[in-house]
Amino acid sequence: MKAYLEALAEAQGKRDWGRTGPHDSGRYNQFPDDTGFFKRDGTWNTEYGQFFLEW
Repeated sequence: MKAYLEALAEAQGKRDWGRTGPHDSGRYNQFPDDTGFFKRDGTWNTEYGQFFLEW
């Protein structure tokens, strides 16, 4: 799956996006609103966030 993420990011000209998942998605026992990625108007609502969620 990591290779697919890397290839998809490369194809879109966003090589950095293929290195890892969201850096601010939180930990196992955090509520979504306690994270930078999943909170209301979090980074899920950015160009990168949409790329990652659609992947």
